Amino acid sequence: MRKVLVVLTSLVLSAFLFSCSEDETTVTPDPTPDDLVIVTATVPAGQTCTPYRVTLEATGGVTPYTWALAAGSVLPDGFSLSADGEILGLTEGAGNFSFIVECTDNAGTPVTVNQGYDLNVDIPANPSLAIFFDESASICSGTADQNYVDIGTYVDCYAYIMLEGGDITCARGCEFIVTVMDAYGNELEHGTDFMYINFSTPAEMMFIGSLESGIGIVKSGGAPLYGPNPIRMASFSLLLLEEFEDLSFAIGPNPGAVFPTARPTVATCDDGYPLVEVDGRSAAVNW
Repeated sequence: MRKVLVVLTSLVLSAFLFSCSEDETTVTPDPTPDDLVIVTATVPAGQTCTPYRVTLEATGGVTPYTWALAAGSVLPDGFSLSADGEILGLTEGAGNFSFIVECTDNAGTPVTVNQGYDLNVDIPANPSLAIFFDESASICSGTADQNYVDIGTYVDCYAYIMLEGGDITCARGCEFIVTVMDAYGNELEHGTDFMYINFSTPAEMMFIGSLESGIGIVKSGGAPLYGPNPIRMASFSLLLLEEFEDLSFAIGPNPGAVFPTARPTVATCDDGYPLVEVDGRSAAVNW
């Protein structure tokens, strides 16, 4: 009898201890979010009359983040900072610009951190190429002359050789391909999104090829082209078959060029009209 009582007591005690251990739940506290930090330490340099786009990044805190310029800070004229941290735009003015941005997280008690940046905007190498919208376009860009009709939207465009600073006094021609893109850099498809129409060159010019496959434009007779700054090389129009809020143009190398290079080329007076690589202004945007 005593042995049975001992066994029963042991079982009751074990059950009691087990039930107590079941009631002991371990509560894991929510992890503390990492400190909010802006990880973009610097921003790349820009060029006048050339589209600029960079996205700032942060880590830690509680997403989503909201970005803004700090009080008293300004961007180069023509640039803007969106709430999602994208700096974009196009400016005519060269110089060194300093500004401070703020990043605010989405915590119950929002945290804000800031970061200072220096943005250097240079004048592109001379010579360079540019596409302008309409006759009233500035050196950089302008509002497209759009006539809405049943089949699409007409946009008048002009190709120029840019000669600035007096370094080069004449030009002979150029070879390049024009790529049409939307505001986000997506290439538009010829024949589906748009069509080229009304291509022409000034009377003293001649061209070989097409805008889709690459063109070469030279002064008739091979003589150097002396002219104003910039020099208009060609005119063309686009028929947009879809509605696009903004357009951009990229000028790339012509793979079928007589002297193909890794970049678009311009022939100048120096050293017997060599074709020189274009490092600078290669697009104009209707922002």
